[in-house]
Amino acid sequence: MRYPLALALLLAGCATHVRTLTVSYRADDRCAPLYAACLHGAEFEARYGLWVKPVRHKEVYSLRQGRRPALTLKLEAQPGDHRVAERLALNDVPVGILSPENVMRAVLDGFPVRVVAPLQSGGDVLVAWPDSAGDSWRSFVDWVRVSDRPVRVGYVPREPNALFAFEQALEYENASGRVTLFRLIDYDVLVRALDEGTLDAAVLANPAAGEVAAASGSRLLCSLNDLPPDRFENSPSTVIAATDSVLAADSRSVGLFLELMACATHYANNRTAATRAAAARWLETTPAEESAAFSTYRFSSLPDWHFRTGLWNWFFALRLKNQVPARYAGLMAPDEWYGIPYDSSPAIPALGRAGARIIR
Repeated sequence: MRYPLALALLLAGCATHVRTLTVSYRADDRCAPLYAACLHGAEFEARYGLWVKPVRHKEVYSLRQGRRPALTLKLEAQPGDHRVAERLALNDVPVGILSPENVMRAVLDGFPVRVVAPLQSGGDVLVAWPDSAGDSWRSFVDWVRVSDRPVRVGYVPREPNALFAFEQALEYENASGRVTLFRLIDYDVLVRALDEGTLDAAVLANPAAGEVAAASGSRLLCSLNDLPPDRFENSPSTVIAATDSVLAADSRSVGLFLELMACATHYANNRTAATRAAAARWLETTPAEESAAFSTYRFSSLPDWHFRTGLWNWFFALRLKNQVPARYAGLMAPDEWYGIPYDSSPAIPALGRAGARIIR
């Protein structure tokens, strides 16, 4: 009779060694692979053998390798990138999902935070009135050139990647002098400005772009990621970041989470409708509402050429504006910058393990 008791005590002792990893994330549909992993656990188990079991909906999950608990995930929703970045910079959370710009600004400011994996790219959109701007980038540029006044374009500073792409496309077209940019404090003000005609257009990232267009009566004119000079094609819009402290003390837990997210991005690209439905359920929207935004997204955990170029373009745009610290101002090539905001050490083995799960 002592053996079952001893076994129970042994199992209980093992359970206490399951580590906990807190992940703070921006609560919008650019984190859809995470929602799919949390809501389609049975399918993830069957497909990948790596899945999460809900303990408390939207808050606590048990990450499992087969039937064995490997990690406890605590999820922390935030209203935007800035709050996630703040939590990381203060070392209040070890892992965050947010825009790469916020991570790189933290790096430039000297905070011990690094990008550890891409997650989502694309989604940057030009919103405008179709009766004046047409229905494409080419018609928009033609309108800018013949307008009897500078075209007024608004932006929200929390989406700098969209603004960088738009500015560089205007420069390429030699049309910068024909556009006046207006910085607005939030989306509600931007909607009113478009609705009242104070603004002619806006540069935004989905899902906000679709919401602003619907609320103001304007239209999604074109994707900013596909514009000349072709520097922002599939540019990263969402990344996974981690603090230096967790990378030093518990890289295994970070690697397990990245392995899950690599499987999740594979799922998102192959089970689009199910992922869209998961995002709608998590965010309490509808699949139809998510459809337009999803058509502009690309999900990937691979640090490919687009990811590397996107990190460099962001830094290059800031350097042109003399907005980088002096210690980094001399960096002249992508490879010189790439290793500063990005730490690949937990992702590379995680991608290998996820690849084996995907093709098994």
